[in-house]
Parts: sequence; structure tokens; C-alpha cells
Amino acid sequence: MILKFYFVTVIALLKFMLIFSVFDYLFDDLSIYLMFFIHFKQEDIMSFITLSIIDT
Repeated sequence: MILKFYFVTVIALLKFMLIFSVFDYLFDDLSIYLMFFIHFKQEDIMSFITLSIIDT
């Protein structure tokens, strides 16, 4: 169960890293990161990870 939680968390982090790298490639601007963090607050990221665990 803990291993599953760890696996889902890593997958979620990899997805976010992929999104960040795409944004960095397209815009290469810090304001994009700022907008991204304002749009996806930490609670939203945690609930997304929680939903991913419930989903699988």
C-alpha cells in the first residue's frame, strides 16, 4: 500500500516536471512559473495526488 502511494506520487511529480519543462521550452520566462503556481496551489496538487490514489 505504501509502495503504491509512493509510485503514484512519483508519477504525479513526473507529470508536473514534464509540464514545467514544456513551459520552460516554450516560454522560458519566470512569470509563467508564477502564473502556474498561482493557478495550481499546493492544496490542489495534494488533492490531485489524493485523487490519483483513489482512482487507481
